[in-house]
Amino acid sequence: TPLTFGYSFKNQSQVFSIPFSKEFDIITCLETLEHVPDWKGTVHSMLKLLKPEGTLVISVPFEDGCVIKEHIHYFDVKRIYSYIRRNKLHVVELKIVGGWIILIALNRIHKPKNDLFIPYFEAQMGNSF
Repeated sequence: TPLTFGYSFKNQSQVFSIPFSKEFDIITCLETLEHVPDWKGTVHSMLKLLKPEGTLVISVPFEDGCVIKEHIHYFDVKRIYSYIRRNKLHVVELKIVGGWIILIALNRIHKPKNDLFIPYFEAQMGNSF
């Protein structure tokens, strides 16, 4: 039987409707995407606000069979990594820390010389990136 945890949220805003008109050097999204109905739209909105050489930091719960009733989405490494790669970001660090996936990606026009994650994940999970 999976463990179930729950917290009551009175307001869940539409974080993908961010009303900023400038770009940012760093955008962090910590323990949020699992609560948002359109997590891909949320990431896309963040990417539009990220400077060309900016850094995106995301943490999401690692899918481990633990059910939390407020979580709309569950993530594994392949799901979050492949979506970030499809959006032309370069993953510079990806770790599982406790029950969390921590991902740091750079918004770069040119591929870095040492993007070590691509060969590793292609070898582990197939060439689907």
